[in-house]
Amino acid sequence: MLPPGIRPGEQPPYSRLDWNLFQEMCCDLFQTEPEITACSIYGIQGQSQKGIDLLAIRRDGDIEVGQCKRYERF
Repeated sequence: MLPPGIRPGEQPPYSRLDWNLFQEMCCDLFQTEPEITACSIYGIQGQSQKGIDLLAIRRDGDIEVGQCKRYERF
């Protein structure tokens, strides 16, 4: 679901997206990688996660992790 005021095909202002919407978007993108079979959000808000936001399963059974950061500039 797109945030209000953003039309399909328009680049969203990623740094202003709600944090959980941004995290879900990152998970969806991770899951499009050819070697990834599944991706899920790791843990719950407020839980110690050691910097891990996403947990992905590779086709070979290995696990990859991801961290989501929504910065306007780095």
